[in-house]
Amino acid sequence: MEYRSELDIAKQSEKMLTQALQHQTQRFADHYNRPAGNKSIKDAVAKAKVKRYGKKRDGNQKIYMRSLSIQMARHGFVHHFGIDTTRKGGVRNRTKPKATTYHYAAHYYRLKATPFLDTAIENSGVINYVADNIAQLRADAFGEELLFLVSGRY
Repeated sequence: MEYRSELDIAKQSEKMLTQALQHQTQRFADHYNRPAGNKSIKDAVAKAKVKRYGKKRDGNQKIYMRSLSIQMARHGFVHHFGIDTTRKGGVRNRTKPKATTYHYAAHYYRLKATPFLDTAIENSGVINYVADNIAQLRADAFGEELLFLVSGRY
């Protein structure tokens, strides 16, 4: 697929990885008591960072893709990497069905890692896509600059 800029490749890679993430996380159950403002693991998206050099009004602006990252709620990463720790003890206040306060002790907590991010990245094919297309664009740009220098116009 022929692209004119790295910005197009960045946008397409965002779409590819976001779709793969959504496909991987659709099997997760929603939290039953999740407050409306809290994000779900299912809201995971991919974001590409691009760097702009030059000025658009001068006609010499170049855009380079710098990175592609996954953004999601923190508990998604905990779910992916797992956890092996001791939880602190504390006090909880319950109001339903009747008001009561109780204490709980510190306890060992282990959550087995579920590498769903690795699977999503592999299934999306985004690594090969970005590597091939960015390498081709940058090689073409380097070749053009080299020809420009050799021809004595620089």
